[in-house]
Amino acid sequence: MNRLRVLNMAETDLFPDLWEPLAGLAEVVTVPAEAQVLADLLPDFDAYFATLHARLTADMIAAAPRLRVVATPSTGLDHLDLDAMREHGVALLSLKDDTEFLDRITATAEMAWGLLLAVVRKLPWSFAAAQRGEWARDRFRGMQLSGKTLGILGYGRLGRIVAEYGKAFRMNVLACDVRPVSPAPGVRLADLDTLLREADVLSVHLHLTEANRHFLDAAAFARMKPGAILLNTSRG
Repeated sequence: MNRLRVLNMAETDLFPDLWEPLAGLAEVVTVPAEAQVLADLLPDFDAYFATLHARLTADMIAAAPRLRVVATPSTGLDHLDLDAMREHGVALLSLKDDTEFLDRITATAEMAWGLLLAVVRKLPWSFAAAQRGEWARDRFRGMQLSGKTLGILGYGRLGRIVAEYGKAFRMNVLACDVRPVSPAPGVRLADLDTLLREADVLSVHLHLTEANRHFLDAAAFARMKPGAILLNTSRG
């Protein structure tokens, strides 16, 4: 019987032993993460290890009758045409519902907080000035977070973690989510208008779907405070 073929476009260079469990079972072919390459090669493969940088479209899936499974090392799924996958019987493996594993992963939330500290303390600009030999403390005075209002848009796993960071920095924390959620102590639920109007810092933690594409538009920004800070560690 012919070995199964796996097309890999994910960045796996840091994990040289990743494919050892498939040795003798499947041939793994790693190629650049480009849409045209995906379209050209996918028909000859049984499985696809997905990249976020090339969208798997309905046309690609229809042209790949051998394809049986798509795996993606992500929680967001907007790079995959899920309807077309279901129509053609292509199974999906993702991190979206692996809550036991995801509860241990805090990197994105930590990045969001690192970005916030960099902005409020003006770290990139003051560091650049220091490298030029300028000692300009007054020019780069920042803003303390204590007493400010942190708005969490999307109170899921990452939103909840960032909310706890906000509480540790003595911020007032508001959270908004389309689903019924139970806030942690010290977090107040708010509707979107209240969140936009009151937040000094707005941290976005939404999965990108067709329903919420361009969710934050010009009208939403117009309702925010002058000088408010927007953190987006969701899709761009």
